[in-house]
Amino acid sequence: MIGLRRTMDASKRINIYSLGGDIDRDSRITDRDNLSTKEETFVQFLATGMDAREAYLRAFPTNDPHYAGMRAGQLTRTTRIKTAMKEELK
Repeated sequence: MIGLRRTMDASKRINIYSLGGDIDRDSRITDRDNLSTKEETFVQFLATGMDAREAYLRAFPTNDPHYAGMRAGQLTRTTRIKTAMKEELK
């Protein structure tokens, strides 16, 4: 409920299908600095020599190999995953 002192934010959102409004899905993946728990697991699987698609399938909740391959490719190009891989391989 909107009171007399409050106004409703009715500005146009960039992404109307997201609760964040101004943040698109790909930016959420590429712009973060810290690894999530699932990303740490993904890096550990990669460090053992596992294929990126298989590592994604094991670390994240999906059964779709096409989606896993696409997202694994996006993740492996991010700076935080590259840095974590270097640390894991030391």
